[in-house]
Amino acid sequence: MSISADDQAPTQHLSTTGSAGERLREADFPLAVRGYDRRAVDDFLAELTALVDELEGRQLREKVVHRALDEVGEQTAGILQSANETADELAARSRAQAEGRLQRAEREAEILKAEADKYAEQVAVDTGRLWTERQHLIEEVRRLADEVLATAEDAIERLTPPEAVAAALAHEEPAADAPTADVPELDGATARTPG
Repeated sequence: MSISADDQAPTQHLSTTGSAGERLREADFPLAVRGYDRRAVDDFLAELTALVDELEGRQLREKVVHRALDEVGEQTAGILQSANETADELAARSRAQAEGRLQRAEREAEILKAEADKYAEQVAVDTGRLWTERQHLIEEVRRLADEVLATAEDAIERLTPPEAVAAALAHEEPAADAPTADVPELDGATARTPG
């Protein structure tokens, strides 16, 4: 196959600047006697330009979506980081408050325990004192009982009539209507039995 001079005619190269659609629109080809129908080539280039424009538009939209997703991702990451920092701060504050309350509760428990121990000691002392007082009271009651018993025995000894009077009284029983004036009244000084 031979190459004609028309086939070797220099063509204008597509520029490398701008978008692909712009480069297709600016494309210019030299006229040749033999070759393709110019109208068909122009129609094809128009369709190709529309397709490239559509693809570039999609690519641009995807870039915008990716950029928006990146921004949302960064914002979400920032929000999550801020939320984590806030959660950490709240947790630290809560731990500090809990530790403070725990320490305060421990101090109060120590104070209450000390007061309870002191009260228990006081109760033990008071109980010991009451026990001692009880023992003293029992001893005092026994002593008083012994004194009362001794006094009663002494009184019985002092009131015992002489044996002769006692024997006479034992043999004679006064009648119910007999006067009791015959029995002499004994006072404490004269009623004592000689020992």
